[in-house]
Amino acid sequence: MRLPVVILLTALAAAPLRAQTSTIIHLPGKTIEIVGLERWTPAMIQDSLDRYSPGDSLQSHACAAILRYKLHFADAVAEDFVPQTPDTTEYILVGVVEPQDSSRVHYRTVSTDFDTLGVQPQWAPLVRLIRHDSFAFQVAVNFYFQRSDSSGIPSYARSDSAAIHEVWTYLATHRMSDDVARARTALRHDPDVLDRMAAAATLLNGSQNDSTWWSLMNAELESDGFARATANQVLSSFATNRPRRVNWMPVSSTLHAILDGTDLSSLSTVMRVLVKTGARPEWASTLLRGGGHALLAYAGAEAPAARKPALALLRALRGEDLGTDLGAWRTWIESL
Repeated sequence: MRLPVVILLTALAAAPLRAQTSTIIHLPGKTIEIVGLERWTPAMIQDSLDRYSPGDSLQSHACAAILRYKLHFADAVAEDFVPQTPDTTEYILVGVVEPQDSSRVHYRTVSTDFDTLGVQPQWAPLVRLIRHDSFAFQVAVNFYFQRSDSSGIPSYARSDSAAIHEVWTYLATHRMSDDVARARTALRHDPDVLDRMAAAATLLNGSQNDSTWWSLMNAELESDGFARATANQVLSSFATNRPRRVNWMPVSSTLHAILDGTDLSSLSTVMRVLVKTGARPEWASTLLRGGGHALLAYAGAEAPAARKPALALLRALRGEDLGTDLGAWRTWIESL
């Protein structure tokens, strides 16, 4: 059944840096916002879903995967903002890179095998914990810097407290510079995805070194989502708990790809990390010239969680505030 679509904002005429305004779909108890549409419309998406994935819609739980693997969108993400009160409408943000723009997406193909060569000995204890209780592992990574006062752990995670503390114990005993250096190497080269997850978590101990931030950012381009998600968690935790100035120019090609549309699932975190670590105007040309599509799309979102970090990063890279006028920001990016 076709979705009842209410389009509040429509795409503008094509331009070198095409307009990427958002589209809003209102449903009973739910709002869906799509950012990144340039040529497609929600009706076109639903028509394609009816043909290639009958029974699915933009409301589907696996919406992003369906868009990528059945409709061949170059990238897609769906973020669900769960209502906090009974009278709050559920809000789903769907970010896309259309099929015609696959040249903007540059994932790094990596092994997704488990135990390709056998788990490396230094990661074995943590890998065992990941296998036993992956949820506790994620909670432990998110709250590692609060481990001295675990009262801040959400109540829904308390039942896994023993496993969480076991992860913390492992990480706290692998804080030497050699541990961090091995983790950076493993995150880039280890063929086993669980080893890479363990390595990314171990890098929680290396926030004082720019190389650690670079390794984690490069992992955002992994084609596999498991280690990439852990790297994203660590970067987010750094931005919240260990912010410092970082020279990002050695990984500028990675950042250019992300801001142009590679790995939309990490875009909000990456934008926030760049602002928190001192993004500055002299980087603008390197990070945005000939790109910046995803950054601009999110700057035009209605959802504050997408719009605010995008506009903050644009202000930091421009060195002044052009407000919410996407046309002005677009013109500036095209001038770089």
